[in-house]
Amino acid sequence: MEKHHHLRRRLTAAAAGTAGFVGVVAASGGFLRVAFGAALAAALFAVIGWWRTERALAGPSLDPAVFEGLPLGVALCDANLRLRHANPALIRMLNAPSEADLLEGGLRDSVFLSLPVARDAMRRAVANRRAESFEAAWTTRWGRAVDMRVHLAPVLGTDGRIVAGQAWFEDVAERNRAIRALQESDARFREVADNLSTGIFLIDAGGQKLLYVNRALEKIMGVSAETAEHRADRFLSVVHPEDRRELRTILGNLIESPTHDHEFRVTAGSGKERVVRVRSFAVRDTQGALSRVAGLLEDVTEFRNLQNQLLQSQKMEAVGTLAAGVAHDFNNVLTVISGYAELLRTREVQEEPTRRAASEIQIATERASALIRQMLAFRGNRGTHRQSIDLGKEVAAMSNVLRRLMGSEIQVILDIAATPTWVLGDPGQLEQLLLNLMFNARDALEEGGRVEISVALIETEPGTKRVLLRVCDDGAGMEEEVKRRTFDPFFTTKDPGAGSGLGLFAVFGIVRQMHGEIRVESAPGEGSSFEIEFPFEPPELRETDAAPGGKVVSGQLTVLLVEDELLVRELARDALRSAGYRVIEACDGVDALERLAEVGEIELLVSDIVMPRMNGTELTRRVREDYPHVPVVLTSGYPDRLGNTDAAPIPACSYLPKPFRPSELLEVVQKAAASRPV
Repeated sequence: MEKHHHLRRRLTAAAAGTAGFVGVVAASGGFLRVAFGAALAAALFAVIGWWRTERALAGPSLDPAVFEGLPLGVALCDANLRLRHANPALIRMLNAPSEADLLEGGLRDSVFLSLPVARDAMRRAVANRRAESFEAAWTTRWGRAVDMRVHLAPVLGTDGRIVAGQAWFEDVAERNRAIRALQESDARFREVADNLSTGIFLIDAGGQKLLYVNRALEKIMGVSAETAEHRADRFLSVVHPEDRRELRTILGNLIESPTHDHEFRVTAGSGKERVVRVRSFAVRDTQGALSRVAGLLEDVTEFRNLQNQLLQSQKMEAVGTLAAGVAHDFNNVLTVISGYAELLRTREVQEEPTRRAASEIQIATERASALIRQMLAFRGNRGTHRQSIDLGKEVAAMSNVLRRLMGSEIQVILDIAATPTWVLGDPGQLEQLLLNLMFNARDALEEGGRVEISVALIETEPGTKRVLLRVCDDGAGMEEEVKRRTFDPFFTTKDPGAGSGLGLFAVFGIVRQMHGEIRVESAPGEGSSFEIEFPFEPPELRETDAAPGGKVVSGQLTVLLVEDELLVRELARDALRSAGYRVIEACDGVDALERLAEVGEIELLVSDIVMPRMNGTELTRRVREDYPHVPVVLTSGYPDRLGNTDAAPIPACSYLPKPFRPSELLEVVQKAAASRPV
């Protein structure tokens, strides 16, 4: 008896703290081997050694009290599977009133043998003469729901026959609940992670094995974890060769340097290059040692493209601002050259060679003026000066510039209607529209081809006329997705830095400002066709026209002429005086107000807009305070400033862009003078 108590104390001490272990029981001959937790295994080996000495469960020397102190449930049965003993732990687990009640029901009714999984395990244990295990959840005869892991083991006699059996019961409800909670948490995490657009990964501390990647990472890299055999270096095959070495170095140094923020290029999937940003950080154990590296992977291609396009548009804006400043000074010079060339050409006393030379000078200045307009067409956010324009003539006038723009390998074909095709718009914006359409066609004709430009007057419905502009090319054409995004801002199919993605977006904006409609038809290999319809806007008939040679009857009106450029002012003064106007000169707005105070009254104001001290817009408002009905003509070498004043448009105000010829100045002045109230 004393040895039994000693063994029970050893079992109780050894089993302390073993709740929640998972074990497997095996039997070999007469010696039962049990693989549980380390502490419990030592105790069970002591029991089995004692059993080996006693040989049989039914022997009179066995004291079942050995098992009473164990936290695990233990059931002992004889060779006929009659339940002979159950320890207190099993009685509590099954919620049995007493051991007698449990023994009365036997293994089948009181314990578990009604379960198919238990019967199968029992048959295997008997047939194979070895331990078998199973897990099951059931409700006991006493109404308790249990979740158990059960180990069944036969006890063999010296002759190899089964002389007894035993069953060990472990309550695994808490463990299974924890496992289910972890599984549910893992499922929720995977559901969230797999629906993110950002890639997520876990790599072992050595930077070799991928412990986890989500779907987004596989999509970004174009390689699945299974295909890469969960090896981090296998993903390097889709990395751009120029970036591969640096990324391999990063992977090799994760232990020393696990934190990174790096961008690289991948060429997987469709073969189109994408930019990927990876950010990694260390995951450490409780001792502070690096256990793994986690990270995020993000496709930043669109962001980088937008960033590059924004930089490109900012550069274009800077160039446009510079161009506008150059244009102002250049247009002043062209005004003087063109003006005096016209005066030379119209003087009857000049010889024919002189007149011919003057004509050539005028042609050259007109070409220079056209080049300035083309340069300014690249600038966005321009002011507008809406006027009636014969679109067909405008396109024809630009034909030489367009042909030079397209190059010798691209044929430009014009089909211009013979009838006037009047639209209401800004000349500079129309030039910008046409240039951007031609740029688009040129990019589609990398190996040459042809572009057809047609302008026609059409009747969309009875009594409704529209002006149709068509620009067609026989280039590569567009996929449906590209065509759908044709007019999106910053969208471009060009390489980064090769285009801003704003050209066709600007075309769309100009068409909308002019109350027009634009359509695009395109397919791969079939070229592209842009069709734009504008409202037909014929100009109002003028009541008076300039007389031949720019000579007009002025009626001796007094004109206040304000211009800070001396040569331009002298040219305008001579032209006005030759037409009979009395001219008062001023060099800026402040000087003009002083001269006006001296003379007391004027019939007409002609002023440049951009001047030092006081600009033409402010001068006009100040003059209108005392002379509310005086007609005003504003001129400028800045096309942006025409019609784009600091506040609301000034009523009864005409605009004349530089460079202008004397005849053009007189025509605008005469029209403004005719608008004076009688």
